[in-house]
Amino acid sequence: EECGVSHNTISEWISILEASFLIYKLKPYHKNYNKRLVKNSKIYFTDTGLVCSLLGIRKQEELDYHFLKGNIFETFVLSEFLKNCYNTGDKFELYYWRDNHKKEIDLILDYGINKFGIEIKRSETIHEKHFSGLSYWKNLSNTESENMYLIYGGTDNYIRNEMNIVSWDNIFNGIIKKVI
Repeated sequence: EECGVSHNTISEWISILEASFLIYKLKPYHKNYNKRLVKNSKIYFTDTGLVCSLLGIRKQEELDYHFLKGNIFETFVLSEFLKNCYNTGDKFELYYWRDNHKKEIDLILDYGINKFGIEIKRSETIHEKHFSGLSYWKNLSNTESENMYLIYGGTDNYIRNEMNIVSWDNIFNGIIKKVI
C-alpha cells in the first residue's frame, strides 16, 4: 500500500514471475519443532545473471565487493538445487527454517524420510559462528550429522563439528549424489 499498488496486484505480479520461472518462493519448514516460527515465504530470483544485471553488476570485481554478494551466492546455490530437481525429475522439496529468535537454516532438502539441513556462506573460510543455525536445528530436529551441510565459497571439502563442509563447485558430488 505504501508504494501505491494494492496487495492483490503485487500478489498477481509475483504469481506471473513464479509461473515464468523468474522467481522461486521458498516456503518455510514448520513441522511442529517450535510453535514460534517464521511462516512467510522467501522470494529468490532463479537467475543470478539477471540479478546482477538488474543491480548493475557487470564484472566479477564488482560482485566481490557488492553488499549483496552473500545473498547472490545464496540465490546461486538455491538455483542449482532447483535446476537439478527440474532436470532430473527428482522429487524433493526445498524449504528454509527460522524461528522467532532468528535461528535459521538457509535450506532444508526434504527427500521423504531424509531431511538435509544446509547452510550457505559466501565466505572462503569457515568460522565457528557459521555452525550456530545448523547445530541448533540439528538438535531440535534430531537430524543425523551426516545430513548436515555447510556450502561455502572455498575450495576444500571436509568434515568439521561433525558436519559436512562442501565447496560451492562440488555441491552435486557432495550432496545430491548422496541423496539420490
